[in-house]
Amino acid sequence: MGQVAVIGSGSWGTTLSIIVAQAQGSCLLWMHNYDEARETAARRENVRFLPGVTLPATVQIEHELEVALAEAEVVIVAVPMRRLEENWREIAAGIDSTAIVVSGIKGLMPRSGERVSEVLTRISGPDVLNRFSVLSGPNLAREIVAGEPATSVVASTSSVLATQVQGRLRAPTFRTYVSGDVVGVELAGALKNVIAIGAGMADGLRFGDNAKAALMTRGLAEITRLGVAAGA
Repeated sequence: MGQVAVIGSGSWGTTLSIIVAQAQGSCLLWMHNYDEARETAARRENVRFLPGVTLPATVQIEHELEVALAEAEVVIVAVPMRRLEENWREIAAGIDSTAIVVSGIKGLMPRSGERVSEVLTRISGPDVLNRFSVLSGPNLAREIVAGEPATSVVASTSSVLATQVQGRLRAPTFRTYVSGDVVGVELAGALKNVIAIGAGMADGLRFGDNAKAALMTRGLAEITRLGVAAGA
C-alpha cells in the first residue's frame, strides 16, 4: 500500500495515525509546530494531546507539509474546523491530483455553517468530491488507543473509494463500515456534539435515564430531519 499522511496532530489525528500504522504497517503524521514535532519524534509520545501513549515506530513524524504530502496516496485531514480553509489551501497546493482525501473533522465552519465537503468544493471545485470521503463515528481517542473496540463509518459518493479507505483503517479493534451518504455523515458528526452536551447537562441536573433517553431520541429525530432537508 502507498503512503498515508495524517494532517493534524491533535488527539484524534494522532490516534488515526496509530490506526493506519496498525492497518498497513506505516503512517506519516504531520505536526504544525516544529518544536512539538521534534519532541514527539524523540520521545515517541504526543505529550500535548495524548500523554502517556507511546507512538509505534511505524508512525513517522514530519513538520514540513510539502514533504508530508509528496508521496501520499491518501491524505487524512484532521485539523480544527476553524483552520480548515487555511490548511486546505496549503494541502491542495501540494497534494497529488489523484490522492484520496479523507475528512476526519467533526464540525461545521463557524459563521457560514459549511460542511467540510462544501469548503473543499468552494476552494478546489466540484471535482474534488470524486476523491473525497468522510470518516465519522462514536470514537473517543483515549479508548481507541487503549485497544478498546470501536466502530466508525466511511462515506463517499464512490463505493469503490469508500472501500479503499476502509481497507486503510482496518485495525484489530477498530472496524469501519461504508456509506454513500456524505451529507448525512458530515452533519451527524457535527450535530451529535450538541446532543452530547445536552446529555451531560441532564446528568448535571440529576435527571433520570428516562429523560436522557428522551433527549437522545428526540435529538436523533431532529438531526435526521435536518439531514434530510440538507440532502442526506
